[in-house]
Amino acid sequence: MKKFSTAALLFALACSGSQAAPAICEFQAQAPDSHVVLAGDTLWDISERFLKTPWCWPQVWQENRQQIHDPHWIYPGQTIYLDRKRSRLTLQNPAQTQNQQWSPRVRSEALPGTPIAVIPAHLLRFIAQAPVLLRSQLSPLPMIAGFTDGRTMAGQYDVVFVQGPLGGQTTFSVIRPDIAVSDPDTGQKLADTGLRIGTLQLQAAAPNSSEPHRFRVSACNTELQRGDLLLPLEPATALALPPPHPAAALSGKIAGIVRGSIWAGQYDIVSINRGSLAGLDTGSVLTAMKHVKISAHDQDRHTPPAYAEQAIATLLVFDVAERVAFAMVMQTTDGLAAGDLISSVSAAMPASVPTSTPSAAR
Repeated sequence: MKKFSTAALLFALACSGSQAAPAICEFQAQAPDSHVVLAGDTLWDISERFLKTPWCWPQVWQENRQQIHDPHWIYPGQTIYLDRKRSRLTLQNPAQTQNQQWSPRVRSEALPGTPIAVIPAHLLRFIAQAPVLLRSQLSPLPMIAGFTDGRTMAGQYDVVFVQGPLGGQTTFSVIRPDIAVSDPDTGQKLADTGLRIGTLQLQAAAPNSSEPHRFRVSACNTELQRGDLLLPLEPATALALPPPHPAAALSGKIAGIVRGSIWAGQYDIVSINRGSLAGLDTGSVLTAMKHVKISAHDQDRHTPPAYAEQAIATLLVFDVAERVAFAMVMQTTDGLAAGDLISSVSAAMPASVPTSTPSAAR
């Protein structure tokens, strides 16, 4: 059975007919008349075929419960039609349903069992190799304590000794503590981050807590050192994200660009200064915005400059701690930088709405 967020895909069923729908719920100018759902399709790909910004499904879902009984399932072989006359998407061909009477019938077909992916597989693999958030509120992580023969570091196939509870796990990612994420407003540290640098396989568990576990290095991209941390390695089959959904109402800022860049573009990873305490979870979708200065010639010269908040990017959250989260830039029309604004999609302001002068506008 193909798992798919029909709410995220058929979210525009009544966009143009609803006064409450935000301006961002618009069809692509070159949207196709129809699309047959295929094995290998992803939520992101199909959504982009029809809509400019596909994150207004909550409003639409409320208006289409009779046709779409479950917003999380859609099937290969079904055809999605664009009813241009009513400016909506539908599972029924509008050319065949005019003046047609329907009677009850049973629809039956064989369905494959692989869930449809949220985003393309290569992006999931990229996320799997991305830096991780180290959650200080959890129990201390196992740590590399030493090596054999007086060595100070280890490489592939070497033996390392680890102290700490393993929780029954046998295969671990090696994490090198990296730069902490700080709040762009207060400078307060929000979380520590770590880089994935290798993989360890358990050879012999320690008989008691005072002795180290024995591991072998199965892979690494740099030498391992004392103090490197261990996280359980998830199998490739576990690489998945829940269906994207608009984030809870919030506002915040981009705290930094992962890997030390100044600007972030499409498929780059950013940290944001909001986390689970603000209602974020894995799969949350956010809008990134910039303060845009209104030209001086449009105002009186004695009036302080005004600014507008212009939406420039869509972010998909994939790793969340209490006060910070990592997100991938899925769509962008401009470079993102630390300090740029983030908000829930429903709270994103139209580009033309002026705001008060920001305290630290660029």
